[in-house]
Amino acid sequence: MSCPNYPGDCYNQFSPFVGLLDLVGGRTDEEVGNFSIIKARQEAWDYAQILAYQTPEQRQGAIAIIDRKVAILGNTIANPRGLLGPVIDLIRWQESEDIVAIIDALIG
Repeated sequence: MSCPNYPGDCYNQFSPFVGLLDLVGGRTDEEVGNFSIIKARQEAWDYAQILAYQTPEQRQGAIAIIDRKVAILGNTIANPRGLLGPVIDLIRWQESEDIVAIIDALIG
């Protein structure tokens, strides 16, 4: 199946339970995802500007702080609390791990 114009079809093909997110959170997952991408881009730019004006020694310390912050955020996203956690575990359990097939379907 090729689905570059309709990625929702790919979600359903390779992650058949992904629709559970809409049942649990409505359209919240899309809103959070879009907000997160915008915020992540802005933070990446802010960090780049901060790092650009530091000496190599200062930069190493700043990078360590940024890495810790990103690790905490990543852990929060990877391990959500409440009802969302078990729902995501169920979705992951049913997802395809065939990365090549997923990419092939997305690019058409």
